[in-house]
Amino acid sequence: MHSEYGLRKNARGAWLTLALAFAFIMAAANVPLAAQTPVKDTIKIDQGTLLGTTIGSAGKEVHVYRGIPYAAPPIGELRWRPPIQHAPWQGVRQATEYGPACAQYYKPDLAKVDAAKINENCLYLNVNTAAKTTGDKLPVMVWLHGGGLDTGSANTEVANSPNLPLHGVVVVTVNHRLGAFSLFANAGLSVESPTGASGNYGMQDLIAALQWVQWNITAFGGDPARVTIFGEGGGGQKVLWLLASPLAKGLFQRAILESGTSRNYVATQTLTENNTKIDTEWEAYNVSNRFVDRLGARTVAQMRAKTWQQIVDAMPAPPVGTEKIPVKDDRMHPAIDAWSLTDHPVNILDEAIGSDVPVLVGGDADENTMFVGYTADWLPALSHRKSNLYVYQFTHVPTNWKKAGLVAPHGMEVRYQFGELGGKWNAPAGMPADPGLNKDDQTVAEDTMQMWVNFATTGNPSVTGLIDWPAFKLVAGQDKYVVIDTKPEVRSGFLESFKPGK
Repeated sequence: MHSEYGLRKNARGAWLTLALAFAFIMAAANVPLAAQTPVKDTIKIDQGTLLGTTIGSAGKEVHVYRGIPYAAPPIGELRWRPPIQHAPWQGVRQATEYGPACAQYYKPDLAKVDAAKINENCLYLNVNTAAKTTGDKLPVMVWLHGGGLDTGSANTEVANSPNLPLHGVVVVTVNHRLGAFSLFANAGLSVESPTGASGNYGMQDLIAALQWVQWNITAFGGDPARVTIFGEGGGGQKVLWLLASPLAKGLFQRAILESGTSRNYVATQTLTENNTKIDTEWEAYNVSNRFVDRLGARTVAQMRAKTWQQIVDAMPAPPVGTEKIPVKDDRMHPAIDAWSLTDHPVNILDEAIGSDVPVLVGGDADENTMFVGYTADWLPALSHRKSNLYVYQFTHVPTNWKKAGLVAPHGMEVRYQFGELGGKWNAPAGMPADPGLNKDDQTVAEDTMQMWVNFATTGNPSVTGLIDWPAFKLVAGQDKYVVIDTKPEVRSGFLESFKPGK
């Protein structure tokens, strides 16, 4: 038994070495030279020519490219397989409409997206750039959407707003497989895989998207050597996964983790805590076996023959807010597969064997459980790396909601970091429909965008004349963090304020 396991583990290691070497060679061969050619609506990338569009006013133009395929459609025989490169196309491909959001649970009262706009064929990304030429080499910010690992979409007007790109970055937003399409680990799938692993397909989609960025972003005026991954909620968990995965090393140089974890990263009880649940291979197989029973299939071929709608129907509904997870949790999670994820991310980071890049981490004022989690588990692990760590707490709330007693809730910073304050705001329970936006909100948005962009540019979120942001140290008196409100403020005492038991 032990020798068989050792051979299997060694085989996986050999495949991992080959895959990483192949990725390196491909990246070196495909990254285009930074020629000083104009960035226009018509642009050439590896697979062919794209036609996007330009938005904004004179002198503040943003080139927008929607629905770009970064991998082949994961359908038919490619369902529950790692992503592969998309085939080249002939002629000019229209890139003016979003691609589908990925298939997901869509009960009307839980839906994050329009059911009519979801599909299994969903490996598309969007690029928003204010670069003038391909030689501008602007920092690149890759947004990983929220919604846990079951729901959500990159195709939001907030995340694809022109405001953040106008601050001097290229913004890429990525759709990837979700729920059972992403996380289904199965013995039959593992047997057919050359790596001996299954599951984590949606996370591998993100790696494929980051490889696409390495190979193509120069054409949009971006710098493949300055890539920042950032995400909130479930997107924050994806950032953690990428920090820990050996397959993602070298594909990004900074990471922003927003509200992506909480105290109990193994024994989970609530939806937020469930965002950091990682299964062993055995646990993943047990969950998948129950899924197969609901699906009414036995073989891999039978499972692939099911429609994507049937797959969605067999997926358990995600809990709402702090609704308790059942003792037998049938939702799927990322799994330790000895291939794309070799241990729980907190252990990998604790051993300083993940990606060693500057990290900006934080969340909102009404998330004390999450901050306790950072203090107890994640900040110690992240502090073991050589790169700087920066910590924030977002406390700003629009005037009417603040008067009504609202403390900054989960996801409050998202609109501000993208500078998109228009459109309809979804009022939290008990709050007035009108949040009461004023010039303070514009100030907070401007400040947040500047700090995020400076971090993406230099690895340090400090902004001259606004904030001198100190790196966080896991030592009393040096445990400094920044509170983001109408005026950002440096505070110390993070370890005491959010220690376990408080």
